[in-house]
Formats: sequence, structure tokens, C-alpha cells
Amino acid sequence: MRKKSLFLSIFVLTTVCEAQTREFNFFIEEKDSNPVLQLTSVETFPCVGYGIKTREFWKIDTLVVDIRGFLPPKPCYTGIDVAQENIPLRVVQKKIFYIKFRWKKFEDKWQVLINGDFINGDSYSAKPVHNAFTSWLR
Repeated sequence: MRKKSLFLSIFVLTTVCEAQTREFNFFIEEKDSNPVLQLTSVETFPCVGYGIKTREFWKIDTLVVDIRGFLPPKPCYTGIDVAQENIPLRVVQKKIFYIKFRWKKFEDKWQVLINGDFINGDSYSAKPVHNAFTSWLR
């Protein structure tokens, strides 16, 4: 009976840990007249200044962002903070493009619309095509 209880406890703990995936928020803003994708984690870390390790490339009209983990800052200044990454975007010629985020075995895709209202700060909007772990923050 004791072995069965131990096995069940380990199974439940493993299942719960596997089901908890890190989530990310993103938005696009203009910095020095250039669009920048701001990616932040929902999870907090014990140091200020954690980074998000990414690899990104364009595939026709889709920006693919592979999220590969987290980068601890050196030195570690004690504090609770989210991890962040700023990804400069090339100038997009079309009014609509896509962003595909990949993290572990998950893949999210967003349609981004360039509104052109740079004065009011509503220059970009996004709607999910498929999302499991990312959120549009604006």
C-alpha cells in the first residue's frame, strides 16, 4: 500500500509540474522611430534584470521567435522581477504580419495589424490565431 501511495504522489507531482508552463506577455512599441517587440515573462525571478534567451527569424510575413530559456544577470541584484527581452523589428511593408512564438513543445501564432496611429500609442494591435502560453499586453 505504501509503494502505491508513493507512486501516486510522484505521478501527481510530475503531472502538475509538467502542466505548469511559463507564460509570456508581449507588445510592440516604437523606440527611436523603430518598432520593437517587448517580450516579458509572467513568472518572476529572484534577481533584477533576468533576460529571455531567444532566436528570431523571418519566414515570409511571419516573425518566428524561438524562446530558449532565461539568462540570469551578473551580478544578481536582489529583488523580484520578470525576465525581459527587446527584439528590434525590421520595417514591415504590409499592414498585417504574423508572429509565431515557440516554447518547448508549444507554438502560438498571432496576427499583428499596423494601425499607423503612432501619436496615440495605438500603432499596433494583435489577435490570436492560436495561443496557449502568450498574451498581448495592450
